[in-house]
Amino acid sequence: MEKKESLNLLIYDREYELFFSSRQQKIIYGKNFILCSALFRNLYVIIEDVLRDGKMPAAAAVEDALRSFYREVNQDDEILDMPITAWNLTSKMLYWLCGSDPEPDEQGMVFYFAEALGLYGLIVTWLDPWEVAGGQVNSKKWLGDEENNFFFRKRCRQFHVNPTVINKQFTYYHDSPGILPLCWAELLYALQQKQKASICLYCNNVYLFPSNNYQKGNCGQPACRRANLIQKHGGIKGYNAWEAERKKNSSGKRGRPRKSQTNR
Repeated sequence: MEKKESLNLLIYDREYELFFSSRQQKIIYGKNFILCSALFRNLYVIIEDVLRDGKMPAAAAVEDALRSFYREVNQDDEILDMPITAWNLTSKMLYWLCGSDPEPDEQGMVFYFAEALGLYGLIVTWLDPWEVAGGQVNSKKWLGDEENNFFFRKRCRQFHVNPTVINKQFTYYHDSPGILPLCWAELLYALQQKQKASICLYCNNVYLFPSNNYQKGNCGQPACRRANLIQKHGGIKGYNAWEAERKKNSSGKRGRPRKSQTNR
């Protein structure tokens, strides 16, 4: 009897997702982009080194980060997906960012990294309202205009779409034997739902913009809000001075200061 292929499931419930790992019988539930967020959290040091400093990624570092990603979402560090070999695109992208061609590696880690970098850039390019309004200049510089959806088209052929009903609402889920295709499925779902999203500069989670607030500059977690305020006030000293003044004016409590009470 032929062994049935195990499938990972990504089920959508409006702005929430449920990821089911068939191999580990594990369920992860959270807001949209739970897989992309996990991928970027594990790769963020390497991505920052490339985008900020032009440092060529080392194959060993990419492999360690990738295995950490699989361990987080699948409880096993085995890399389930094969890399998409696109040497011309990968070489062009990294040459523009780092000033040199990447060295080929047997495990194809440079291709994995180029794919993650492409996904990172397309989320910003296609979903961030600030980047879209600005003509998508920043990401197009290193993604290119014609080839930037190459990985998107390839990975979207590696998952299936299935209709279902959740809480009496029609929705659908994607299934795939791998996990990287489902990261791209998250981007596809956001595009179809016309969601606006970006990547938090402080924790590297992908976050959705509220429909009434496209000014949101971070994911909103307390640590990220604090980091944003520290940056806004020019560093920790400026932040501490602002915080001390705020507490002084509000009696140490957050929110608006109370109005003075007068005797009636």
